[in-house]
Amino acid sequence: MNPATAMVVMQTATAVRREIQRWADALGDDYSIDPTTLRGACGIGSHLLLQALEERGILKATFVMGRYYRNGYEDRSEWEDATLPNHCWLVIGDTIIDITATQFEEEEELVYVTTTSDDRYKGLHEGEDAVAILLNAWDDQSPSHYPTAMPLILTQALQEVVAVNES
Repeated sequence: MNPATAMVVMQTATAVRREIQRWADALGDDYSIDPTTLRGACGIGSHLLLQALEERGILKATFVMGRYYRNGYEDRSEWEDATLPNHCWLVIGDTIIDITATQFEEEEELVYVTTTSDDRYKGLHEGEDAVAILLNAWDDQSPSHYPTAMPLILTQALQEVVAVNES
């Protein structure tokens, strides 16, 4: 990823994450999303980030649904069924962008960036197939569960990016 694209991605990812945190905080305790770590929001976050990047002209991002292994793919003992997805992220080229990696205690970066060779990430579905699974089968972790809120979060995140760039 070239430096200009990386800057657009980081600005956009930070804004999307911040807006999701505000929204999740306003939801309160009745929902399965943690507003601090964004546990329960990886599908929502990655899908919104994909849309925001497309709005900003980054068309080569791919939505990925797969498994996150704390100790790497070779240590699959932590999951009984390694064929079921438990996490979502975006890939651009050979770069993973994960705006909800903070749900895994070892990650502190609000926008975590790594390479596709990171063996903690194992993609199972990507692109339109992954988005279809997210929208149709992930219940309250799906953007389709919150049809009114998602466009507002996207708009607010994009407005935040514009404001940052104008200052």
